[in-house]
Amino acid sequence: MRKNQLFAITIIGLMLLAITAVSGCTSTGTGEDSGLKSGLADNSDFKIEVTGGTTSPVTVTWSDILNMEFVEVKGVTMINSVGTEKTSDYVGVPMMDIINKAGCPDGEVSFKVAAPDGYNKVYTRAQMEKSILGLKENSTALTNNINKNSIKMVVPGEPGDMWMKLPVKIDIVAGSLSNVNDKEPVVLNITGKVENTKSFRLSDLKANPMKTMTVPYKDDTTLTVTGTYFNKLLEEAKPAADAAEIKLIAEDGYSKTIALSNVIACEDALIAFNDDGTLQSIFPGESFGTWVKQLVTIEVL
Repeated sequence: MRKNQLFAITIIGLMLLAITAVSGCTSTGTGEDSGLKSGLADNSDFKIEVTGGTTSPVTVTWSDILNMEFVEVKGVTMINSVGTEKTSDYVGVPMMDIINKAGCPDGEVSFKVAAPDGYNKVYTRAQMEKSILGLKENSTALTNNINKNSIKMVVPGEPGDMWMKLPVKIDIVAGSLSNVNDKEPVVLNITGKVENTKSFRLSDLKANPMKTMTVPYKDDTTLTVTGTYFNKLLEEAKPAADAAEIKLIAEDGYSKTIALSNVIACEDALIAFNDDGTLQSIFPGESFGTWVKQLVTIEVL
């Protein structure tokens, strides 16, 4: 009888130890995940629309993101357009976890990711599988603000222009990256007296060095613009030696001519990106008539 009692007590003790061990593992996992999720900004209006999947379209809300498993990647180096390196630690959600909410098809697919202003980049499956949606950088919470501490795609091993800020739309497209790029429309042409006639897609323009500046505008107001350098594009086209002017042509046919020498002398001349996805020429110091909206063609005369 005593032996039976001792045996029963031993079994109960072992069971309690097992329960304690399991309980401890679960608590540690939850604690770690909670730690990664602590200190986040309130981005309740942030969401990502995913299309092209087997169950899409799907809108992944901020609440959905918070309920996903968080990961941390450490010592990731990003190299920007001028070659500056920055190494940081990031906390976020794997991009494929977000995409899989819409059901990612089998086979070769590419992912066209767009920011709120329409700027987009195309990624391979391999690039997307190593990417996370960065929500904290070096313990600093990232926000739904395009100008400061922005939520971003963290893409280890890729240049800074592939680290999309505020990715709000993902389109899953069958086929290779080149097939997707072929579908992106041309938004700007440089023609006329040039060695190289150039056609640019929006992604081509935004892959160049960018500048944001605030300039005086009409009626004693100011205008804050972001764009790529006008003269950088001209250098690619290589105007002829006898070229003297540039005609700026808008989508509706409106045009304005400016001296080529004035453009070259204007270091801050930009092709600016408007909120509606159109382009505008910006020439600080020149008449506002040369600041052509809905710009589609630059003709060198």
